[in-house]
Amino acid sequence: MKLPDDIKDFLPRYLTEESTQVLLQQIDDYAKEGTTDKVYAYPLSNDETIYQGDGICDLPIFQYKLNEDGKGSAATKYAPCIILSNTCDISFDNTRKRPINVCYAPLIELDRFYNALKEQFGKDRADNIINDVRKQKITDTLYLPAGEKLKKEHIVFLDKISSIDNRLVCRKNLRETRLFTLSNFGFYLFLLKLSINFTRIQERVDRVFA
Repeated sequence: MKLPDDIKDFLPRYLTEESTQVLLQQIDDYAKEGTTDKVYAYPLSNDETIYQGDGICDLPIFQYKLNEDGKGSAATKYAPCIILSNTCDISFDNTRKRPINVCYAPLIELDRFYNALKEQFGKDRADNIINDVRKQKITDTLYLPAGEKLKKEHIVFLDKISSIDNRLVCRKNLRETRLFTLSNFGFYLFLLKLSINFTRIQERVDRVFA
């Protein structure tokens, strides 16, 4: 596949020429291979910075479910999550006039989602949906292959967002709690998914109202 000549206009400008060429090659490979473990960077074992797109263990997830009686009920559980907040906002080096929350969404094992789909829709339709998930065709769902400390395939539903005070996420034990950090390509893909899901300029609504 020949990449468009102007694709560099949409790539990060802070990369070295070597890193840019690697990223271009990985984008080209993605078109042929799909999402592979190239989305992950080398482990940052001694780094106490939480990066946007990091996988972090045991963050609290807040759920408010609609019961069969039409009433809601709240619950909290702990789960591995992916960080949605940008790196700068949640850095402790960035002084704030007010406390800021860190936003994240839970990582869900793909097998669990597949089994639920089979039960609801049957195997054939479930297989088609999972195939689209792996190809990143579903806009509100991010697919993550096995890699780094993530031993199985996972997905992220980008509407399942929780947040807590940024100061409650410990940086001292990230060597144990960080599941992965995204590579340049993984981060590029992650930002594309966030942009498509949350900022669709082609919503086809003319916002000039009488």
